[in-house]
Amino acid sequence: MLLALVLVLIVAAFAAGFTLARRRAFPRAPGVAASPVALVAASDAGAPAVAASPIASVAEASPIASVVEASPIASAVAASPVAAVAASPVAAVAASPVAIPRAPSIRFEPVAPRGTQSLELEEHAPEWRAAMAAVGERFAASDVVAVVFVHGTFAGTDPLSAYGVVQRALPRGIGPYVARRLKKKTRGYLGRVLGDLGNFGAAYVRLFEEAIRPRGARIPCTDFVWSSENHHVGRLEGALGLVRVLATHAELAGRDAVARQGRVRRILVIGHSHAGQLFALVTQLFARSIATDAILDVARARELDVASLEADLTTLLGAPDERRAPRVAVDFVTFGAPSRYAWATIPSVRALHVVAVPSGAGRGGAAEADWIRRLAVEGSDFPPLGVEDRRINAALAASLGHGGFAPARVASALWAEAGLPTNGDVAFVEYGDRGLFASGLGHGSYTRLDAMLFHARLVAERLYPAPRAIADVTSPRSRGWSLRALGSRPKPSPP
Repeated sequence: MLLALVLVLIVAAFAAGFTLARRRAFPRAPGVAASPVALVAASDAGAPAVAASPIASVAEASPIASVVEASPIASAVAASPVAAVAASPVAAVAASPVAIPRAPSIRFEPVAPRGTQSLELEEHAPEWRAAMAAVGERFAASDVVAVVFVHGTFAGTDPLSAYGVVQRALPRGIGPYVARRLKKKTRGYLGRVLGDLGNFGAAYVRLFEEAIRPRGARIPCTDFVWSSENHHVGRLEGALGLVRVLATHAELAGRDAVARQGRVRRILVIGHSHAGQLFALVTQLFARSIATDAILDVARARELDVASLEADLTTLLGAPDERRAPRVAVDFVTFGAPSRYAWATIPSVRALHVVAVPSGAGRGGAAEADWIRRLAVEGSDFPPLGVEDRRINAALAASLGHGGFAPARVASALWAEAGLPTNGDVAFVEYGDRGLFASGLGHGSYTRLDAMLFHARLVAERLYPAPRAIADVTSPRSRGWSLRALGSRPKPSPP
């Protein structure tokens, strides 16, 4: 009963936020402001530095389907030669979370008017389009060959883990078909209800791809869709599907190897909420530190074909015994991701974590403006409905932490200090007072259309810095594009 009440409250919060966002706090505005943006960067104030990626020449990226679903791939499960596990499988994040350090925060500047709802590129102001194109050129110059967007929990095809039960309950001839149809309908309905509130939809991804298209090149952008189930089994299934998508992008980009003169290709992966747990699991798969038995158990329960997993890992990382540089580097960006699973340290993987803080936090940084992130602690999962899924989920708890719902732990998270990942860079952003419900309890601001350019610039500066700051193309004269930290002295603009 309590579990159902919590679910109803979460859904109601997001639904109320969507309604308020459209009617009051975020009125519909097809255009964007022409005024330039003064954004800020924590790099001047001691934030952890991220090594600059090698700059490569721009080459035409190969196309890929814009929507990929992490639903069952095949009914046959083959025992793939996945490397056996090393000493510790997947380590759970410690019960006592890492305290949020006292670091400068970045003030969100609405480049587009708050409430921009237009998903058509031509309806945005020329200044906005030029600024997004400049970001795309920076991506291309840094050899980014693809961008993958990943939604979080309760925004996918089977948020309540119900359709697997439906599939097994129906005759084999119609069960899979009915489950697929229900999943597609569910994703479409949630997309219409949520819009851009805590959700990367296909239309959002299409707009991003069109907007960042640099001159003479195309960077394909993918909307990766997974079940969004709130437990270990669903997330591990999503991670396996994400590895397949990354390998597909790497294979397509590899066709331009001659033009790239052997440079390392980069894939940018942007995720909201518990997509961060998928990213952590992907790093564990890269490190080959997840037990083969666990992978095969999930594959059997979800009817996945993991025979190609080792080949996918080789495509992305090279063979385990090779001593050359990896073929592909992956840059993960999380928005409001709870600190749950541990990340493996992989030389070819970088991470940037964006966390919302209250307005006026400045250098304090200890407050938390994202209540969903705060509450999504170990013990906030919804157990799967299927018997086999529950068995596997319980087995994974030894390495991934408690896999069920523990009301006491969730309640204590209201007063406990939220944890942060110990890997990568962290950017604290003050999104301003958008209203508790209109912002989806502080968790929906990351995916708003009016924040697309702000976040694109933040990612470009933190992960793909240029020798000189990217010019602010919103003014007739170059102003120097930087994201300086609140409280730091602004740098003079170049003449």
